[in-house]
Amino acid sequence: MKAKSAAIQGALAGVALLAAFATWQRAPEAPGAGNEVVALDLGKSDLLAVRLRTPEATVEVKRDGEVVWVHSAPVPKPPPAPAADAGTAADAGVPPFTPPPPPPPRDMKGNDLAEKALQKFAPMRALRSLGKLPPEKLKEMGLDQPKRTLTVVERGGQEHAFKVGNAMPGAGSPYLQGADGTVYLVASTVISQLEGASTQLVDRQVHAFKQQEVEGLLVKAGDKQRELVQTMGDQGAVRVASKKTPDKPDDFARNWADKVWRLMSVEVLGKGETPAAGEPKVEGRLEYLRRGKPLGFVDLARGASGELYLRSEHTAGWVKAHRRADEVLGEIKKVLEPG
Repeated sequence: MKAKSAAIQGALAGVALLAAFATWQRAPEAPGAGNEVVALDLGKSDLLAVRLRTPEATVEVKRDGEVVWVHSAPVPKPPPAPAADAGTAADAGVPPFTPPPPPPPRDMKGNDLAEKALQKFAPMRALRSLGKLPPEKLKEMGLDQPKRTLTVVERGGQEHAFKVGNAMPGAGSPYLQGADGTVYLVASTVISQLEGASTQLVDRQVHAFKQQEVEGLLVKAGDKQRELVQTMGDQGAVRVASKKTPDKPDDFARNWADKVWRLMSVEVLGKGETPAAGEPKVEGRLEYLRRGKPLGFVDLARGASGELYLRSEHTAGWVKAHRRADEVLGEIKKVLEPG
């Protein structure tokens, strides 16, 4: 009986230890419910930038006045080794596959999500502080040989570096280790948003104003131009007409202007960046007016391979659009010369 009781007590003790370990490892169920800790106490006015270095790229989100910029610099990779059958393919007249080069370093305007991402570091909060841990625990958390580094930069230039634990199976939230050795458990978005900054945090808007604010349109191409008036109907429908004949709607001009307004970007180039194939050729321009004064503009340009590029009063540089140049630029002549 005594042996049986001892066995039962031993089993219960083991279960208790496992439960305690699981509780210690588990992230809090409700972040922000009073169980967070401050890993770095910085005010909004003290924060300048946040930088994440990974084997693939260096990303920095930085505030400059009222604008947040996203800097992305992919790490150059060595060319792939030729495949074993490359010679056979070349002999057969099949060119070897060459992967496209990575994008160059870019400075792009950040969106509202970039602003919110910065706010997470002023102050920088963690779900839990685990203190200073022994080497075996650091290895379990991917902090023995981390491949990523997070750096928070103050306006005075002081930098606070954190090691970022390598991704671990089944662990959604990453671990950070400060310069003093303290380990923190942070929300997964703290790192994931920075890793995806070039897609998640980049402002892809062409204009900051709304279509309802536009009262006039000035279409230009070459040495020709035409001024249109725009009004909004009761149901929100856009109505466009020539300024000379405002009572006669021009449906073709309306459809074209609406097509230009709805152009979306498939690639945002950096500030001052020229496409790899060369500077796009501007072939048209649409200016937006309100009460007779400029509200904004969009330049319509043709790329070397027929791509459509845009730039506006809101963009930092060129933006590659989702439509072909012929589809939009080919209709300007009909807008300028109705009938």
